[in-house]
Amino acid sequence: MAVNSELTSAEKKVLLAFQREREYAPAVLAELADTNEDAVVQTAFMLAKKGLCVVKERRRTYYRLTPEGMEYATDALPERKALRLLLQHEGATSVEYLRRALGKRVNIAINWLLRKNWAYIDNGRVIPAVNAEPPYGTDEEILRALAMAGGETELEPGSKPEPEREVMTQLISRRLVVSSTRVE
Repeated sequence: MAVNSELTSAEKKVLLAFQREREYAPAVLAELADTNEDAVVQTAFMLAKKGLCVVKERRRTYYRLTPEGMEYATDALPERKALRLLLQHEGATSVEYLRRALGKRVNIAINWLLRKNWAYIDNGRVIPAVNAEPPYGTDEEILRALAMAGGETELEPGSKPEPEREVMTQLISRRLVVSSTRVE
């Protein structure tokens, strides 16, 4: 690759680094060009404008447990706790009993018991719709996996099946997980 005299010294350094390899992460290219990462990214964009290189951006999405999400990952979701209470009671239980046992999270627990078809309400009593505790769901597995990963993990776009992405969206809406996207 011939280095044009109309290029800045920074552009020449970056182009010379490309003689060794065709693709670099910004940190590696910065080291080879003997400059900082921000400068090499800016230079790469200027070179791309001149048609001398192509800049590939990669989006990385990271998911992190909130403190509440971490609590549920290590203990249990409110709906699972409520179901355990219902199954121990061997039948219908008053909402008031669940309120005393679960405190301020009783409404969350009952809402998700109903959504997951683990229980139903009849005449103000909560009745289990299952005879035994169901296996852990995808939501609980994701929470546990995030906890085992130290509370944060990366998820590349399209890397998870659609149902898992839907569950991740659900966990975000429940404020148990937060996401952030970084562009590289």
